[in-house]
Amino acid sequence: VDYWDGSAWSDISDTDNTDTGASLAQTGTVTFTVPSDWATQALNGSALLYYIRARVTTVYTTNPVYDQGFIVDTQATDISGLAAGVDEEIALRYRRGPFYSPGSADASDPSLWPAPQQGTGTTLLAAPVLDSTSWLRTGAGAEKNILNWTNTHPTLQTKVYRDGGLIDTVAAGVTTYDDTAAVGETDEIYKLRHVGESNESPDSNELTQWTGPDLPPVLDTLVDGTLTYAAGWTNGDGSLKTEAWSSLNAAGYVLDGTENAGVTSTSRVPAGGVNNDSCDVKVRHKKTEFAVDDFSKYSNIRNTTLTDGA
Repeated sequence: VDYWDGSAWSDISDTDNTDTGASLAQTGTVTFTVPSDWATQALNGSALLYYIRARVTTVYTTNPVYDQGFIVDTQATDISGLAAGVDEEIALRYRRGPFYSPGSADASDPSLWPAPQQGTGTTLLAAPVLDSTSWLRTGAGAEKNILNWTNTHPTLQTKVYRDGGLIDTVAAGVTTYDDTAAVGETDEIYKLRHVGESNESPDSNELTQWTGPDLPPVLDTLVDGTLTYAAGWTNGDGSLKTEAWSSLNAAGYVLDGTENAGVTSTSRVPAGGVNNDSCDVKVRHKKTEFAVDDFSKYSNIRNTTLTDGA
């Protein structure tokens, strides 16, 4: 897509939402922010107007048909009132033909072309992309989940959702958010939406963040001894301590002990264990900061049967 800068056609930085491996491969929009040096021009005897042009350089068999131009934020199709020096995102919407062909009788008469199909709501806005999430403790009573994303419409605000509920709306251009109200040791599911004056984008992709140390250990082995068990695991975070928990005969879990950072095995005596007791074991990481203990998710569970060696 090119625009007239007062002396020549210049390439415009655009976002092509019709590209699925090739431009104009599907019905969609091409969006761009109004250039500061966009100038008027008269073409073929027209009045002085702001022109853009789109050129198709690849071979195609189905005609791309320009549908409509509109301001993304307001959905207005009349862009004559745009103020100089004010950023506005404009979309050019295309659809795939064949609505007419260059050789047909009606090709040269725009009045005979099909009317543009007015888009509404989420069809005109693309969702932001939620790139990553992470967790951080910042004080004795303070922790947060951190969201980072890529805006598809930098001139629009972004709504932030946790577990399906709206928690905040951030200003245009912002690409990160600190959720300081997240509850410790739970999975939180996040998604985003762009929002204009009268419509919203579809939901972004979802990411799940554990509010605590992110990477749990994996319990690899569990063998019984004489009323004991020996467990071996792979650390999710080798800088953290690891707790070993056991449950006898499907009763509640009891903490058997804690190993130092970097350790990957333990041998423990589950309290009250007797011969032929069924013993389930799981492990988790513990992180202590600001005199507060935070925990990862538990690992997978393994089972063994206690024996007395008789």
